[in-house]
Amino acid sequence: MYLVITHWGWRHEPGSTAEDLLQSMRNEDLRAPVLVFSQTEQADIRKPIALALGAADYTYSWENLVGAIERILG
Repeated sequence: MYLVITHWGWRHEPGSTAEDLLQSMRNEDLRAPVLVFSQTEQADIRKPIALALGAADYTYSWENLVGAIERILG
């Protein structure tokens, strides 16, 4: 099993690198859980976007990241 861990990322044009990754994976029918690890800033806005695009989780703390990895990889 593969696991993809990415950051949210930002750029000057609309969107983020995580959104691009998730959309590209969806378009190519690539199936692997994706964890987005970012900061608390704008998490309440970013998390629903990431989850709607298919991310397994969006987290901003090391403890939650490790917990999500353990949950997914079991």
